[in-house]
Amino acid sequence: MDDEGKVSHDLSDRPQHLSIKDTNEIGCVAMYFCQDGERLGFLMAFPENTGQIPVCLCLEPLLSRCCVDAAEFADRSSLRQSRYSVFTSLLAGEALAPAVVEKFAAGIGDGGNAVLMIFHSVSIRNYTLHKMLINEIRLLNVPCVACEYEGRVAILTAAAAESEIVRLIFSRVEASAVALGISMPVQNYGRLSVAYRQALFALNASAGPGLRRCRDLALPYLLRTLKEDEMSAHLLHPALEILKKYDGENDTELFETLRAYVGTGCSQRDTAGLLHVHLNTLKYRLGRLRELTGADFKNQEEVFYLWLSLRIDADAPV
Repeated sequence: MDDEGKVSHDLSDRPQHLSIKDTNEIGCVAMYFCQDGERLGFLMAFPENTGQIPVCLCLEPLLSRCCVDAAEFADRSSLRQSRYSVFTSLLAGEALAPAVVEKFAAGIGDGGNAVLMIFHSVSIRNYTLHKMLINEIRLLNVPCVACEYEGRVAILTAAAAESEIVRLIFSRVEASAVALGISMPVQNYGRLSVAYRQALFALNASAGPGLRRCRDLALPYLLRTLKEDEMSAHLLHPALEILKKYDGENDTELFETLRAYVGTGCSQRDTAGLLHVHLNTLKYRLGRLRELTGADFKNQEEVFYLWLSLRIDADAPV
């Protein structure tokens, strides 16, 4: 500090001998101590004579390493852990003290307003590239945290800052080499490992480059999984077989009417337009559907059952 109490010299990650200008005072030796690249605190030694200054300069780096390894800064229940240490623990599914998770979440935003992103380069994978991206992401003036995890770069960011992170990545890495998977909205930071699996699922959905979102891929995956399950074919809504048989015997189009009606969210006007039939014709067909199948289109669960059955049905595209 200067004579007016203002900072005249900031600390660094290496020990420095600091003294007040134009005085004969010895001053102090001070430095930050860091964990995972994050400054957690500082050390200050006050030598009694000039001969002790070199000793302090040598001792402080050793003491710094002891500090960051101490339980006060490394224990999983400690609020003094680096946010990057907390981040990697949450990605791994480790149970942390609620207060630790709450403090970590405060730096990102409310649950539901954040996403987890996983980046890797399809052409070159090295520590230097990852380190460069992580450092540049840390410098952004947005609520986010980034680290290297399982050979990839994991980024947790407020949803509002997602586009800025994406722009940064594409500005530093050729688009043909960028593979980016994005999770569903993060609802619970204590279950960040779930978001990690979602982002990893999106990332691995294709071997090539591109930006892939779990939300866009989840439904097709679930439908494909059900479609490939042999038992699913025996659990479809009975209306499907009833209408297929009836159409085959009577040269009608009730099955396609059902598909269109359910697909439009049970909108008569939209369905009539889609099928190019008069509204009265559609109403007649829907009446026959109810008579033949007993389907209750006012029951949301039954409508969903019909929709799912139509999507799983072998003749229906996923």
